Amino acid sequence: MKSSYKERLKRWGLFTLIGALAIMPLMAEEVTEADAPSEEIEATNVIPQEESDDYPSVWAVDIVMEGQNYGIYPLGWHDNFKIKMSKEQIEELQLGVETRISQIPGVRLKDGNTDSVIKGATKGEVIKQLFGVIKQFAYPKELGLNKVDAVTFMKAHGIIDSKTSKIALKNPCTVEEGIVLGTRLVDWLYEEFDASTKGYFWKVDGGKSEVYLLGSVHAADSRLYPFSKKVLDAYNKADVVGFEIDESNEADYDKFIKAIRYTDGTSLKDHVSKATYELLLSYSDLFDLTEEEMSQLKVWYLSSYISSYSTDDTMQLDKSEGSSDYGVDNYFFTKAHFDDKKIYGLESYELQAGMFDSFSDDLQETVLLQSLGSFLYSPSYSDWDEDDLWELEKSSSEWLTLIKNGDIEGFKKYYSQDDGIKDKELSAEYTQKLLTNRDKGMVEKIEKCLKDDQKNTYFIIVGAAHYISHTNSGVIDQLKQKGYNVTQIK
Repeated sequence: MKSSYKERLKRWGLFTLIGALAIMPLMAEEVTEADAPSEEIEATNVIPQEESDDYPSVWAVDIVMEGQNYGIYPLGWHDNFKIKMSKEQIEELQLGVETRISQIPGVRLKDGNTDSVIKGATKGEVIKQLFGVIKQFAYPKELGLNKVDAVTFMKAHGIIDSKTSKIALKNPCTVEEGIVLGTRLVDWLYEEFDASTKGYFWKVDGGKSEVYLLGSVHAADSRLYPFSKKVLDAYNKADVVGFEIDESNEADYDKFIKAIRYTDGTSLKDHVSKATYELLLSYSDLFDLTEEEMSQLKVWYLSSYISSYSTDDTMQLDKSEGSSDYGVDNYFFTKAHFDDKKIYGLESYELQAGMFDSFSDDLQETVLLQSLGSFLYSPSYSDWDEDDLWELEKSSSEWLTLIKNGDIEGFKKYYSQDDGIKDKELSAEYTQKLLTNRDKGMVEKIEKCLKDDQKNTYFIIVGAAHYISHTNSGVIDQLKQKGYNVTQIK
């Protein structure tokens, strides 16, 4: 049974803050035990909140969430979704939608466009202004924009209800209604031009249950969205959504918190060289740790802690949100909780810590030094010239294009399984423990889903590196070897 409106609104906190739950950004992964596929894991309301006009209406909230991921409106609009849109907000929405349209391949702005005058803030006026944004562009195919008026066009493509009356169009347009109009418009255009993200997406046949697999990238930006209708249709019909870990499992998370500190009488200086310890100590104030606090933390956790300071700066130019906020797993985890989906954790926080504990001291120190180096030498974009920024933007765009197109071979060229570790023995240990061992455990859990007598539909999201292997030994390869038919969907 669906949860009440108030319960659904409590989950609005997940919408923007769910990333704060995972304290192991990009590295929080390992082999674990999890509940059986047929057992329901109750979603946890992380941020308890009361119903108010600060939250979208129940009919609008899912679409508003999508609009945030598309980046078509600023987060400041969350202060009140029910107020009448201002002229400035209509202009901001126009700009957000225009930016997303401009990112569709083959679409370009026409010459000689001029800003239109905004007359009021009725629904009809907002529709007219958004239609004006569409007409500013030249498209690879004819859309018939010059043959219809704004309302007729929007009705024809499901952006507004076909029964919307002239009276309704004269009513004030609220912030949430404006966001919904902009989001639906972006959705329609991206599907129309096959520009939605296909992702690394497969269907597995040969079991009792229907299973879909989606490869995640843990950090991205708004350009990754929207996902294609094929991906979202599979998610929508899923009874169970699987993740590497169930981030809302507080009992498991508490065990992880206890595992990040030394309890055997040793401290950090007993597990790294004297030179490394002194280097860490000299920079500890930069990542807000006293010597006492730092000495208690295990080497593997400290490396991830330091990485969390530099990841967002090095992964995206827009600093308004962290790059992990746009990660594929974060996106679907939020959706799954809000949609009352059953959550299936293939792994757990507790055994995650056990995997990192299994790293040799040499490997842990190597990864720590790499994290520290990235932290100290991460770029300050304010010091970059136009060419530097262009090269970064080009590289980021190429990476996102691979994901959007589901380009497996391109992923293999971009992704380093050993994280750039030069020592061959340490590199082999890293790949074995972080990927190879975990892949086997993931296959076992996915097989449980495939053999589920209840014949549920599963939608399982784990890091793309587990599905796509340089050595043909990843999850996809192992499932094929076991006789399952695994087909990539684009």
